Parts: sequence; structure tokens; C-alpha cells
Amino acid sequence: MVVCAELPADCAETQIFPLGWFVRPPTPERIVDVQTAAAASSWIAVSSGLYAGAISAYEHGQTDAAETWYYAAKWTNLFGQTQNDVGNQWWASVNKAGLANANLCKPELPEEPMSRLITPEMISWLLGDRQFSAAFWSMVSPCDNLSQVLVILRKLREDNPARFKTYTQLALAISLVYDSAPPSRWPHAQVSKKALPRQLMPPVEVFRFFADADERGVTLHKLGQLTAGDLRFLVDLSAPFPELLWAQQSMKFPLAQLFKTYDSVRYRQDRIAGDQYVWPYESYELARIYSEGGICVDQAYFATQAGK
Repeated sequence: MVVCAELPADCAETQIFPLGWFVRPPTPERIVDVQTAAAASSWIAVSSGLYAGAISAYEHGQTDAAETWYYAAKWTNLFGQTQNDVGNQWWASVNKAGLANANLCKPELPEEPMSRLITPEMISWLLGDRQFSAAFWSMVSPCDNLSQVLVILRKLREDNPARFKTYTQLALAISLVYDSAPPSRWPHAQVSKKALPRQLMPPVEVFRFFADADERGVTLHKLGQLTAGDLRFLVDLSAPFPELLWAQQSMKFPLAQLFKTYDSVRYRQDRIAGDQYVWPYESYELARIYSEGGICVDQAYFATQAGK
């Protein structure tokens, strides 16, 4: 490993790592060297060197290598920021975008680097996985709570490493959706909180549910072949797992006719005539909606949850 003995404050103009590194994507050995350099100096200093190397690779037409090293630079930059700073940036972005709600609060996080949230082995994987990194950095926004995103990813990976490898895009979708609590009116306001608690389920259990369903062949798509960009519209479950299993067994529409799930719920003209826009029963289970019928918001809720 060739690294400057003393890293200057501004490494952007200093070639920390030899240019020969960047003619091809990072090997496992190079990734170990990057982690060793970060331990000896800092993640931020290493990030500057990787950015410089990625630019050099791009200038020499090594676009594949440049892209992978560029993502490695972005990861190392994130790893070097403190959890408190990242949390404050997220909170400011949420408020600026008008997305703050009663279920969210300003996080109180330690002045420790983001790298402490995951394992060294997971850091190695992130630095070297170009496909996952491309998906992550194309989807992440300032309104994503990155501390929670990393924690969720770590938990999903630790729960079943082999399955995680098959469903990394599913894991990414879950981590980006479950990083913060949903609004109090989610998924709609025309039902009591008692009938519909409006709480996201544990991310690990959501991951298991979808992976199990895919492995049993009961999904209408092969989930392992879908991108996180598609899967993010799947994973925001509101109905509990037993109700989703009921839907798997009861709703037998093929993919091309999935829209019929909406009309499978009988429309209740009497509720409209009586100005009864809020669900009038104690239970909001999918089977109950199916048997009682509902108005358009109930049909939409049923169709989305049964479709998921």
C-alpha cells in the first residue's frame, strides 16, 4: 500500500493513492488498503484521494473503474461524517421540504462517524459492489434518514447473508422506506387509528415475508429481478402479515387483471348517501373490507394491500 505518511488538510489536490490503482475497479486487496488508510488517517481524507483517483480514471477513459471508485469515494465521505451532522442535515431537509409531521422528531445522535453503524466487513462490501452502489446513490435523497438506512441494511444482511445477496434490491427498497415513521394520516385518514394502527412493521420481518413469498413462487413478479426503484412501491405495508397471507390465498387475479382487485370490493352507495365517509366498523382487516364493501378509499386501500 502506498499512502502519504502525513495527509494534508486538503487532499483534493494531492494524489494520496498511486494512479495505477484506478485503471481497474477496486479489488478486495485494494479495499482492505482503503480501510487501513482510513484507520490511519480519516475517512474524509481517504475520500478525497479516491475522488482524485476516480477523476484520473475517467480522464484516461477507464469509465468502469472510474464509476466504481467514484462510488467508493462517496461511501467513504459518508462514513467520515458524524452521525449527529448527518441527522441534523436530514432534519433540516425534511423541514425544508415540508415533510415534517407529528410522528417525526429531531434525532439526538452521537458525535461518532457513520462508519460505526456498520461492520468493517459490510463496509468492504459497499466499497466494492458497483451495482448496489449505483442503485443506492441514484435513489437516496436529502430526506432519507441515512443513519437508519445503514442500520436497517446491516440488520437485513446479518439476519440471513445468503438471502440478502439474492435480494439486495429488496433490502435497499426496505431500508429507504422504513428509515422514518410514516405520517399520522398514512395511508389514508378515513379510518380510525384503532382500526388501522398506521405503524410500519419491523424491516427484518418485512424482508422475510417478501423473500419467503418469492421463494414459494406466490408472487406475480420474480422479486429478485426487480430494481429497488420498483420495489419501493411494494414494501410499504400497512396491512399485517396474516391479512396479506389471506390476500395471497383469496385474490387469484393474474398480473394483467390485477386491477380487478379494486372492483372486487362492493361499492357502498348507502354510505355515500348517508355521508358516512369514515369506516364505520372496528376492524379494518382486508377480509372485513371484502365482506362489508366500502367506498372508493376503502377499495383503493384493499387493492394496494392485496396487490402487494
